Order: sequence, then C-alpha cells, then structure tokens
Amino acid sequence: MGSRFAIADPSLRDTRGHHHALSTRIAESARIAGLSPAWICHRSASFPDSNELAIAPIFSVSMYDAYEKNRKPQADAAWSDRLPMIGSWLAAKRKPQSKVPHEALAADIREGAARLKLTNRDRMLFHTADGHTYAALHLLLSDDRAESLPVFHVCTPYDPVGVMPNRVADMPIVHSVTAWKARNMIGRRLFLYGENERLSAHIANVWKTRVDALPLPAVDAPVTTPDMVTKHWDRAAESGTLKIVHLGPARLEKGFHLIPDIVAEALRVLEADGIPAKAEPLRFVIQATPQIVGYNPQVLKAIDRLRSFGDTVRLITDTLDDKTYAELTATSDVVLMPYGQKEYAYRSSGVVSEALSMDKIIVATANTYPASMIAEDSGLTASTAMEFGRAIARIYEERDAFRAGAVRQGALYRSNCAPNRYVERCLEAEASGSKGA
Repeated sequence: MGSRFAIADPSLRDTRGHHHALSTRIAESARIAGLSPAWICHRSASFPDSNELAIAPIFSVSMYDAYEKNRKPQADAAWSDRLPMIGSWLAAKRKPQSKVPHEALAADIREGAARLKLTNRDRMLFHTADGHTYAALHLLLSDDRAESLPVFHVCTPYDPVGVMPNRVADMPIVHSVTAWKARNMIGRRLFLYGENERLSAHIANVWKTRVDALPLPAVDAPVTTPDMVTKHWDRAAESGTLKIVHLGPARLEKGFHLIPDIVAEALRVLEADGIPAKAEPLRFVIQATPQIVGYNPQVLKAIDRLRSFGDTVRLITDTLDDKTYAELTATSDVVLMPYGQKEYAYRSSGVVSEALSMDKIIVATANTYPASMIAEDSGLTASTAMEFGRAIARIYEERDAFRAGAVRQGALYRSNCAPNRYVERCLEAEASGSKGA
C-alpha cells in the first residue's frame, strides 16, 4: 500500500448510521486508489481489529455534543431517575474548565497524526466538517509546525452562511480562509470541498477561493425480495399502491410538520379523480424518531394528525438499524423531501444520495439542493404542502414514466459518484495544485 489516507471523524463512535457507512466507503475508495486507509474516531469507539484499517480512537469532542447538552429530560421521569443526573451535574461543576471544543479538537488532530505516524506526505480527510473543524485547522495551520502535518482535505455538507453547526463566533471561517490563502496553504497543504456541486460553487463565491465538489459515493442497494416488500409495506406489496417514504428523525427543517397536509391533499386529489382512499392508492411510511433534543411541539401535533389516516400512514418512532433503513428505501417508490428552502438551499443530504443510488422518484422542495438532483422526468418539485400533495397524486397517475426517469437518473448518479471516485477526486485536486486558489 502507498501513503496513509486518514479519515478523521469525531462523531464516529460505532457501526450505526451515516458516519460509519460513509467512513467505510471512503476507506474502500482509498484502498482502490492504492493508499493505506486509517480512521481517527471518537475515543469511546470500539471497533474490531483489522489488518486492512488502522484505527485511532482519539477525539474527545463530537459535533453532536451541543445537541446532547440540550437534550430534554422526560417530563414524567421520577426524581430517583434524575438523581444520577444531578450528581453528574454537581461533579461537572467542580471540575476545572477544560479546553474549548475547537482547541480540544486541534490537540486531538495532532495526537491522531502522531499515533498513526502521519507525515507531510500523508493525507487526512474530514468528510463532515463543521465550525469546530475549521477553527481547529485555523489553530493548527497557524502554527510553525504546520508543514510537518499531513495534507488536509476538508469537505462540508453545510452552508457556511446558512446552517453550519458549531460555528466559533470569534473565528469566522472566511477569515481563516483569507489567512490560509495568504500563507499559500490552499491547493498545497489544504484542499476545500462542498459535498455537492451547488454547495461548492456557493462556498467558492463566499470565500473567494477554490472549493471543489466532493459528492457522496453511491450506496449499494439491498437485493429486494417479495418477502422484504411485504415485511415493510404489508398489503401494499401485492397491489398497485404507490409506496412513499420520509426518512430520518422528525425535524421541522425537514418539513415533518407539513406531512399531514401533504397526505390529505394527495388523497383529496385522487378522490376527485375517482380513486378513493379505500382503494389504497397510496401508502406512506414515515420515520418519526425523535431528535437528540426530543420532539418539537409542532412535530408532536403532526404525529397525532398522521395517526388519523389509519392504514394509509405507518409511523416508525423507533430508531432504525442500517439494514431496515436501507430496505425501506429500496422497497419504496417515492422519497418525500419537503425540506426547508432556507436550510437546504445548498446543504447536502445523505437521503438524496441513497434515493438516487436506488433509482427512487424524488419529490423535493423547489430551489433546494435535493430539487437540483431531480431530472425533468425523475421526480417533481413543490413549494407548499398542497403542491406536494398534488405532485404525489400526479406521480401515482404517471408512475411508469416517472419510474423510468428515476432509473435513468440513478444510473447517471452511480456512474458519476462510484465509490472509487471519492478519493480519486481528492488526488485530482492535489494534482491540479493551487490553480484557481
């Protein structure tokens, strides 16, 4: 194997979810490119030993720590259940103040590089960079020892002037970028990316520097069987029912509160066209898992309304394992994405990558990144709950044409975003050097 390609993810703790799946695919992409992959993950992580992957559990902070601190306690928790929480709080108050998160992250990055014996000929990738990531790199690359560190590849799915978690107020990212340009770091020791082309072009305009696109690698679809479809969709598996999913925790920014009106309008339109609800034209599976901070009151109201639709809507309030999550996408027809226009104008989404990888019809909010990935015949865009409902009704009536379009769009995505292309794009950025920086 060649030089090291270290995948640094402070939120990688176990084998569940997006962080593990993405880090695994990138490691394989590095191997295909002839590099030796490694993970630098959260210090609480425990992964089985592997001869093919060096693992350094280092990071003391995670991008989700702030959300964990804001977790809402259960309203009916007994005082006896809360006593350990009170004791932990008192103990924390007695502890001396630790480093602020981005300073701790910077120290952890340096420790991870040392643990893996990384040199300035090796590489370190952050695939889900947030505000703390850029602030930590600002500290590291301002140090006299910066030239001894590995080459950094830093990709974000977030809009730095929109929704960017963990911003550091006194360290604006644009100021760090200006300093990196002045020190000739960008395009030499540091490469910047957005997780999709729309986002990367936007960030490049904001930062006035080169920002390449580093799209998520396509995922493998599980082989679907009749039993799998029946398992998740019950009677809809045997009929002409259109199967629609909305996946991920129940969040306002993902339009969860709009779904009851979307369902009602879709059923109303079909009823007017002579297709009554009792004919089961539509079946929705809606993941309604709470966020880390709990349920928003609007989300709770939406959940109550969705229960009134009977068998038309199936709610999932438990956390989904990776296998079930993938099966739900694979066995559906339509992926519903009524995401907030402001929040997702540029912001990337793993759900889009999964839907495209599995040839699914997408219905998404107009003028968002998800909408930009819809071809003319592979899905529809909408701006209001009523428009979303009418879009779903239209897809029901023209399903064959939309399915064919989704298959074509999926093939294009899998070709452009084959797993080997991920690390290849990083190496191509290095080869082109500082051009455009």
